[in-house]
Amino acid sequence: MADDAAKLDEALRRQADTVRRLKQEKASPEEVAEQVAKLLELKAQLGTEEGKHKFVLKTPKGTRDYNPKQMAIREKVFNIIISTFKRHGAEVIDTPVFELKETLTGKYGEDSKLIYDLKDQGGELLSLRYDLTVPFARYLAMNKITNIKRYHIAKVYRRDNPAMTRGRYREFYQCDFDIAGQFDPMIPDAECLKIVHEILSGLQIGDFLIKVNDRRILDGMFAVCGVPDSKFRTICSTVDKLDKATWEDVKSEMVGEKGLSPEAADRIGEYVQLHGGLGLIEQLLQDPKLSQNKLAREGLGDMKLLFEYLTLFGIADKISFDLSLARGLDYYTGVIYEAILLQPWGWPVGVGGVAGCGRYDGLVGMFDPKGRKVPCVGVSIGIERIFSIMEQKVEASEEKIRTTETQVLVAAAQKKLLEERLKLISELWDSGIKMWSDAINQNNKTALLAWVKMTGIQLVQVNGQRKYGGPPPGWIGEPPLSGSEVFIGKLPQDIYENKLIPLFQSVGKLYEFRLMMTFSGLNRGFAYAKYSNRRSAQIAIAALNNFEVQKGCPIMVCRSTEKCELCVDGLSSLVEQGQLQTLLQEVTTGVLNISLYRSPSRNGGQLAVLKYNSHRAAAMAKKTLVEGNLGLYGEEIEVDWLKVDMKQKLRANSERTFPESSQPGGCERDSPSQAPGNAVTCPLPQALCVLDYLNALCKKQQLGIPVFLTKCVQANPDGWLRFWYQVVIPGYPSPFSGFMWIKPDKSGLSGHDKAKNAIALQLLKALGCPVV
Repeated sequence: MADDAAKLDEALRRQADTVRRLKQEKASPEEVAEQVAKLLELKAQLGTEEGKHKFVLKTPKGTRDYNPKQMAIREKVFNIIISTFKRHGAEVIDTPVFELKETLTGKYGEDSKLIYDLKDQGGELLSLRYDLTVPFARYLAMNKITNIKRYHIAKVYRRDNPAMTRGRYREFYQCDFDIAGQFDPMIPDAECLKIVHEILSGLQIGDFLIKVNDRRILDGMFAVCGVPDSKFRTICSTVDKLDKATWEDVKSEMVGEKGLSPEAADRIGEYVQLHGGLGLIEQLLQDPKLSQNKLAREGLGDMKLLFEYLTLFGIADKISFDLSLARGLDYYTGVIYEAILLQPWGWPVGVGGVAGCGRYDGLVGMFDPKGRKVPCVGVSIGIERIFSIMEQKVEASEEKIRTTETQVLVAAAQKKLLEERLKLISELWDSGIKMWSDAINQNNKTALLAWVKMTGIQLVQVNGQRKYGGPPPGWIGEPPLSGSEVFIGKLPQDIYENKLIPLFQSVGKLYEFRLMMTFSGLNRGFAYAKYSNRRSAQIAIAALNNFEVQKGCPIMVCRSTEKCELCVDGLSSLVEQGQLQTLLQEVTTGVLNISLYRSPSRNGGQLAVLKYNSHRAAAMAKKTLVEGNLGLYGEEIEVDWLKVDMKQKLRANSERTFPESSQPGGCERDSPSQAPGNAVTCPLPQALCVLDYLNALCKKQQLGIPVFLTKCVQANPDGWLRFWYQVVIPGYPSPFSGFMWIKPDKSGLSGHDKAKNAIALQLLKALGCPVV
């Protein structure tokens, strides 16, 4: 048995080498696909995944590169953090990436062994900075600064054991905010906790809890438990491990390695398991042992005051007074805190602390020649762990991240326009417009037309995509199962189906191929290929991912996820079941289910989740609702794909669901008619907008605000536009619907706005109000 496994393992290794060699030699896709299929068969026999190939070129242990998409995510996170810091009045500073070794020595307790030391040719002993707090204290002492609010975002270095998947690196960013100077007790400390709360709430990465404690309470606790003064700091470092180890392991280290008596360790164990809020503080103030210790009394008094301020800030429900929180760094003197994620988005278990710091009133005095102290308190955001969660969140939701800020694309479909294109580019750049230029490769376009003529293949372009098949000629049977489609990204914009369809057909039978197109004739950089079965899709991913379709242009091929749910946010609270169903059935098809929730982002509003019977139906509905300039009850709405994090957030909310089979009441009309009996006659003041006047009239008649839906369905050569419309007035028994021709002019109004005004005039007549 062992010999068979060894032979299979060796065959697997040789086959993997063959596949790699063929890819390096840029062999034909057919040959690569054949060898990949053999490799998959061997893997299936082995029942395990092949180990990752070790490359000679790599980043150092505990470091990584960041591609443009990852950098875009990081920039978004940084912007949220920096805007929070600036909102609290902070200034920005910077310090060298390395410091004199003596500056860092003796500040980090047992963690000092993690400092990177450097050798300097000039004779100075240097070290890479371990954090941003000690350099900040050195900066204050050196520049004789006694009052400042500052933030600092920069890289720090620790010779730690990295855990890359959990956001633990040897080179990583810290985002620090600190308040230095004399202030009323606990107000700066409360502000730092408020900042942590604002940042973690703004990032929306999961529920969180901020643990707080005080080093004076810890020292008092150690004293009454019988810990010798000389062991305070080393026992504190051990207690700090309680978030990663069990109490039994921590106690074993205290007794076995640190030489603490078992009785003292047991007494510590009784305290460090306590956590709560103001009630626990009051309880400890009455503790017969702690209440007799001066340091503990001072710490508990300040902790009580801190919770009073946190209650005023409205964040006390996210704060826990936790006696197990120790933070092992030597320079802390008062309040300490650490933020943890309780249910990180998409992570099965916690990732540890994502923010922390505390008060360090004595650190600046260590650098001042006269020992003058400057009270300081601050917070440090563990940004790398947050980045790791955000990256997984974006990947799972398949959210499209823009990596450029391009506003305009300049392209030329004809030859000999290079000079004109460059002149236009220069004018745009000089005007501050962000733009990118590319020209359609006319040879490629000509080759496409020749290939279509030669093969007789049918390509149908509709709604921004060009499609082959779905089904292809000669197809018999049902469409392929889910999981048979692959997503193709990073396509050069001047490559077309004459290259792509043969390439992807070389590894399996295609059912459908869709290339996304721009109006200028370029492809949009991505496409979808649906195969006759799932195995062909797997082979396409294995054989064609990173395949160079042009020199220096490797493409991305991965599994496609068919999304069928839309999120419509910003609906008025007045929108009811029948109204929404009527509107959607008029302009979209394939609605299976509609769910209404309270909007998580707009107070008093609603959010609708629309489920369609296919990705195509959902995509067409999204396009219709976005381009249709849909507005309900005068509110602008946002239409997007339903993302995983939003879906999880909405699960806890109550919902109202109505199936496709339910039919709205009322009947459709070709034009507005039949005004309600209590309509009044009133002139139309010219100073008011027609829509505003209609809204005011309906409100006066207690009919509710009209709901407009318009869609442009036709345009003729003379510039006239034909709009379909439907207007629902809540207090009226049935909706008004029909068609309206309008001609845009230079008034500045869009076609939809002009149509709504014209429709409003018709409605005013129908409601019995003559218009002048």
